[in-house]
Amino acid sequence: MANTIITDYLAAKMRDHVLGIAPYSMPTSLRCALYLGDDGIQVNAPTEEVSDVNYAHQVVSFVGGSSTVNFPPLTIAYTPLYLGIIDFTVSKILLALPFTTPSLYPIGKPLYIPEGNITVSWVDGGVV
Repeated sequence: MANTIITDYLAAKMRDHVLGIAPYSMPTSLRCALYLGDDGIQVNAPTEEVSDVNYAHQVVSFVGGSSTVNFPPLTIAYTPLYLGIIDFTVSKILLALPFTTPSLYPIGKPLYIPEGNITVSWVDGGVV
């Protein structure tokens, strides 16, 4: 399984906050995005985001580190590998969470991730 990606943007914000250089304000608007691969995510220049006329970032709200998300049916078949968490206020990816078992979503099938299946938690050595 792939690892969670902490973007360079978030890593710098956390470093500056912890070292007392500059405070990191809590994001006021979070969105989710789907990625077919990890190219460019680390540096906030993704090249493999899903692209479709019905695709849009979805609003997400975390309560206790968990949330749900619902992407509408698309006009393409696709297999997302990462779910990106975006600070929509500044249009920056914070994290990219790998799908545990990537699945093909055929044309017209929505992608729904129920509560408890998107969980962000800190452990020794990183984020899971």
